[in-house]
Amino acid sequence: MNEQELLRKLREAFRQEATERLTTIATSLLQLEKEGVEGVSSSLLEGIFRDAHSLKGAARAVTLREMESVCQTLEGVFAAIKGGGLAVTAELFDRLHRAVAFLEKLLAHDLNQPLPAAARRELLALTNELEQLSRPAKAALPEQVAAVAVPAVMQPSPQATVFPSPALEKEQRPVAPHVAQQTAFPEQLPAASLPVTAAVQPAVEPEGPAAGEITIRVGAERLDQLLVKAEELIGLKQVYQQQVQSLRQLLPLLGSPKSLQGLLKSMDQGQRLAQRMVDELLHTAKQLTLVESALLLDPLPRMVREIAREQGKEVAWQASGREIEVDRRILQAMRDPVLHLLRNALDHGLESPEERQRQGKPRCGVLAVEVRQDESSRVEIVVRDDGRGLSVERIRTLAVQKGLLSSEQAASCSEAEVLELIFHSGFSTAERVTTLSGRGLGMAIVRQGVEKLGGSLQLHNRPGEGVTFRMGLPVSLATFRGVLIACREQWFILPTLQVEAVQRVKRQALRTVEGCVTLLHEGVPVAIVELADLLHLPVVNRQERNDEWLVVILGRGTQRLAFRIQEVLKEQEVLVKGLGKLLRKVPLLAGATILGSGRIVPILHVQELLLAASRHALVTRQVAENEEESAKRILVVEDSLTSRMLLKNILEAAGYAVHCAVDGLDGWQQLQEEGCDLVVSDVEMPRCDGFALTEKIRADQRFGRLPVVLVTSLSSQEHRQRGVTVGASAYLVKSDFDQQDLLTTIGRLV
Repeated sequence: MNEQELLRKLREAFRQEATERLTTIATSLLQLEKEGVEGVSSSLLEGIFRDAHSLKGAARAVTLREMESVCQTLEGVFAAIKGGGLAVTAELFDRLHRAVAFLEKLLAHDLNQPLPAAARRELLALTNELEQLSRPAKAALPEQVAAVAVPAVMQPSPQATVFPSPALEKEQRPVAPHVAQQTAFPEQLPAASLPVTAAVQPAVEPEGPAAGEITIRVGAERLDQLLVKAEELIGLKQVYQQQVQSLRQLLPLLGSPKSLQGLLKSMDQGQRLAQRMVDELLHTAKQLTLVESALLLDPLPRMVREIAREQGKEVAWQASGREIEVDRRILQAMRDPVLHLLRNALDHGLESPEERQRQGKPRCGVLAVEVRQDESSRVEIVVRDDGRGLSVERIRTLAVQKGLLSSEQAASCSEAEVLELIFHSGFSTAERVTTLSGRGLGMAIVRQGVEKLGGSLQLHNRPGEGVTFRMGLPVSLATFRGVLIACREQWFILPTLQVEAVQRVKRQALRTVEGCVTLLHEGVPVAIVELADLLHLPVVNRQERNDEWLVVILGRGTQRLAFRIQEVLKEQEVLVKGLGKLLRKVPLLAGATILGSGRIVPILHVQELLLAASRHALVTRQVAENEEESAKRILVVEDSLTSRMLLKNILEAAGYAVHCAVDGLDGWQQLQEEGCDLVVSDVEMPRCDGFALTEKIRADQRFGRLPVVLVTSLSSQEHRQRGVTVGASAYLVKSDFDQQDLLTTIGRLV
């Protein structure tokens, strides 16, 4: 390794260390600002001073002179505060926070490239300011010390950090000198960026035995790789379980000889040992990917402070649950949803101090984020405020104005259904668009982010008192508990966290509401959808009980749907496997898993299921027992066995009678002998291609009006024109193939 490569590696390691130390410094500054001078513990101030000093030394070691310069001046400021020669005022904290933000921008820049000219000018201005602050000054007067004290009317709780508005501070401190606007480079770093390392160094080093604990730094990528390898062993554990179960079922058939009984006992002991070892290894590997929720929570107060000051609002910040451990990937994925909720609350959720006073509220609003964990290994992130809440009537009016609902629909919607509209992309209740909110994207991003993790989102609105958002999430993305179900002899997995209930319903208890077959769940009518129809599964000749239906109830916000299934097999631990490039666009599937028997089982995407059922207004079809409807006959002409079976399954699931031909000549012979209502044909086939077959059909008076749908991989304009010329009724390209488009086209033609 040459010298330049070594320096690059050292600087990358420095970036991780500096990110941790800056997070600690920012958090400690907020604590310092909360406590004021008299309440500050010497250990807290010493911790900030030490972190700045260590960061300066680390920057010098990798020859980052700009960062070293800022850290050195910061060190001087903290030394002046320690020595009592610098008055601690709100203006001082503003400058210190700006210095930390500048250091974060330096880290975001390519450390191996020189700084832009604008950044150098900002660096010079910042270091000059800090050097002036750190020069010997008169000791702070009692009045100055009180400048950051919290007024009695604003005391929300001992755990809250209060960010007074600038208007209040102007009455209590001298007017600050003008500070030039900072220039971001190359792109301004978000205030709440999350470090990628698995631990955050505390502001104060631990005392006692823990202080000597040996730690190593391991890249997050390597930890993820280790976890994947450990997860793979779940399949081995399930294979052993399956083998033991198979042998146990085989013994009675063989007369239970003692040799096989001994083998079964030995295998059973080995299987139990392997299961325990795999579980312990997986648990340990999962623990390595878990980090404290402080990774998400600690960067937030500074952002809240800055926005509150810009908005002229007084905010009491509360955060709890920072010690709860969650998968690092989940915390990183939840960063944007939480930020959007906080920005919305600060911009148009919390009122101004004057408005709150007029309403009889404290001038200081409360904004809180809480991380909780229940006994079912589920974590919940709660974001709440005590602002004005959501106006249901205003949402109704805006929904009609934006064309989302008709006047009649808006009037008939329940309050819960109306509140669901705020998650619609482009919908906003803000009266104006600002740099913080108002474009209607934030809430859509929140829902999308939560559902992408397999979580749930609940909204609790208290008009005039505030809003609470509850986001339920798995603790880890590694594995999850899943319900194995059967539907028309095919198996699927549903995530347990998203299954609200499984129940059997008597046929006579079902009701039809607005054309939908429904059941009562917790006193609320829930529509029932045939899962097999939604998945376009082929009909099987299996006698099912018609007097009793088995349904699984899934939920999304206030939306609830019941899906009729065949059987619930069991609940088990599920390891998610990707579908690969060729199948990644298959609708309604989130992945697959491999059972101990080696069987591959698809994992259903619950959100897509619910959306598809709503979008297509699918209703469970009730067919009278004595009523039979003749199915339309479709001839599928396709030389590829795979494509032929795919088309056959799709069409049979839609209720058509399907017959197949292996090429154009075979199709032409079947058509002459048996006839049909519609032909679906490939183009490129031996003996007689699809174009030639269509010409034959159009040339025969018997079939002159017979619909012909060409489904082919030939997508050029020339081939499309050829299809029109020979008389095809429709031309569908396989690369853009969508089974719903095919069914819609056929439904229109027959």
